[in-house]
Amino acid sequence: MNQAEFRCKWLRLEDIWDCAEEVRNRYWPAEKLPVDVEAIVEFKLKLDIDPENNLMQKTDMEAYLRSDLNERDSGFSGFIIRR
Repeated sequence: MNQAEFRCKWLRLEDIWDCAEEVRNRYWPAEKLPVDVEAIVEFKLKLDIDPENNLMQKTDMEAYLRSDLNERDSGFSGFIIRR
């Protein structure tokens, strides 16, 4: 894929909130704050967290998901594809 030609779909803020609520209800139903995002990612979605030194300084991002996700591995891609 030519990344210069990539255009992502515009999402309404309400749809983003709905998706976030759906994920939270599915993976963190205790309604306890704060939400332990690392526990959800590692133990419920079965994704690996790979530390990378100086990511924030290099990319202005705190974290990212690698592009090799698939529904067979995590079930998470269904939230992305469906929206």
